[in-house]
Amino acid sequence: LARQLGCTFVERQVQVVPMAGNREANARAARYRALCGMAQDAGCPYLATGHHGDDQLETILMHLMRGTGVRGMRGVNQTRRQGTTTIVRPMLEITRAQIEQLCTQGGLAWCHDHTNDDHGYMRNTIRHTRVPVMRQIEPQIAQRAAALAAAGAQISDRRTEQGAARLRPPAQTDRQPKGQRAKEKGAGAREKRREEKPKR
Repeated sequence: LARQLGCTFVERQVQVVPMAGNREANARAARYRALCGMAQDAGCPYLATGHHGDDQLETILMHLMRGTGVRGMRGVNQTRRQGTTTIVRPMLEITRAQIEQLCTQGGLAWCHDHTNDDHGYMRNTIRHTRVPVMRQIEPQIAQRAAALAAAGAQISDRRTEQGAARLRPPAQTDRQPKGQRAKEKGAGAREKRREEKPKR
């Protein structure tokens, strides 16, 4: 694809196995570190990923199964910052089938990650056993999930802004405390009476 478009192709290997913790989460974090590092090296402020509507649906279903609130309903974020790089996901509102159709029409081949066939991961189980059934009931289920994610993002962002506003210190004003104003007013009145007192 890079050759057809006349673009430079770069790659970077990451090491995941020796890392402690969840291997899938560690692999994802390592990939993003590598991708953002390459973007910075190339002077690219933006990094676009290939996440699509089916990924969004799977993410929301995973959040529901694990237990979530409004924030979890936003699913995969359209954009997010990592260091100096802005990660964008422009295909969250179209399905994998639509992307494959576009690639076929354009004569573009794609790679299949065989780890996505491993049912040992919750996402893969949902992808292969739950999503097809849901799509039989509602063919537009991925688009419905995309709309839910957009609404969830709006509500979550609004709540975040409201919370930040409550934590923000009150604006400073030039108004003096009520007791101080009364004290100064009384002092001014006494000074005025002394000035008006006739001399003997």
